[in-house]
Amino acid sequence: MPASPAALRPRHLPRAGLVITVGLVVACCRAPSPAEPAPAPIVADPARDPDAPTSATSSAPADAALEPAAFIEAVARDIERLGRDYPQLRRFSAARHCDPARLVIEYGYHTHAPTGRGGWTAGVPNPDPDGVWLYIDLHDPGSTAQLHTQPVVMPRRYGDQRVMVLLLDGEETRPLGAALSQVLERNGVEAGTP
Repeated sequence: MPASPAALRPRHLPRAGLVITVGLVVACCRAPSPAEPAPAPIVADPARDPDAPTSATSSAPADAALEPAAFIEAVARDIERLGRDYPQLRRFSAARHCDPARLVIEYGYHTHAPTGRGGWTAGVPNPDPDGVWLYIDLHDPGSTAQLHTQPVVMPRRYGDQRVMVLLLDGEETRPLGAALSQVLERNGVEAGTP
């Protein structure tokens, strides 16, 4: 029998900590002291999250790849549907949080200014214990934007575009990584680089 989501959570999180999912690789994060090493990443396994939806259908047509703007809108509509099962997504709106012109989905719920001093998490809103911050984009594989050069991100692609997925789960939320991975896969995202 698979472990419960609570049993899969790291137990060494400080009260003010948060769980970070980068390209669906999870690490526990807080501002480390200079003498303290960063915690090792924990790989999220969608098969071990019994609460992840499995029967949902995609907003994308099954027989053809969508143009990038239509793809990002389909992913946003599917994320909006997850709000029924994930309280931190209940305010997510495909219309408000998806920008098809920029090929970006960005959403924050119960977030605060970052308190860390380095890495990409220092430049984005950090979630409260019951919050979430989510960023997904499609971009050219040759992009040198700082956000697109993160070394820890699992490479994903949609057609000839790279897919960037950054997720910060609050420590008291139901982890979103497995469900988000399923949404992306149902909409045609594959592992690897274009």
